[in-house]
Amino acid sequence: MSARTRILVIRLGALGDIVLCLQAFHEIRAAHPGAEIALLTRAPFAAFARKMPWFDRVMIDPHPPAWRPDLWIELAGAVRAFAPNRIYDLQGKRRQSVLYALLGGLFGPEWSGAAPFCSHPRLEPQPSMHFTDFLRAQLQRADVAAQPPANLVWLDAPLAGFSLPERYAVLIPASARGGEYKRWPAGHYAA
Repeated sequence: MSARTRILVIRLGALGDIVLCLQAFHEIRAAHPGAEIALLTRAPFAAFARKMPWFDRVMIDPHPPAWRPDLWIELAGAVRAFAPNRIYDLQGKRRQSVLYALLGGLFGPEWSGAAPFCSHPRLEPQPSMHFTDFLRAQLQRADVAAQPPANLVWLDAPLAGFSLPERYAVLIPASARGGEYKRWPAGHYAA
């Protein structure tokens, strides 16, 4: 009998970036329907992540500073204990390359992301590329098929405490002030 496949997805934050990853999370789950999938994120986003239908568990990255190798080793140990077969690094920063090295680099689990010499390297982002298109390109390089839009009904929450009128709108203009590549294109809000 073979062991259940285990997948680790890394997305540490911020909240807007996590929201922009919802379709990628959905596509990873669709690509690995029988797998045990964990999300590695930061503590402030753990409760939100636990409500997501795509993950079986949420792991916390304590964000150890470079001068605390003991905490880095502890983080790597927690990931090793989960024993992922593949890791989707949707964060793609130098910190994740450190984790990649601590997990064995070329000899560790399959890795999709920005770590040097990983098994499924992502493309470098293009200046005009939207963040969600960039994620789609990364997943495509790891043989994760595109899926219809994710069902977000799980995001529904009681609003009675807000005393809102029957019809209302919520607008969040100019999110990601410093990065247009993370903003929704015109027309997405209306859709």
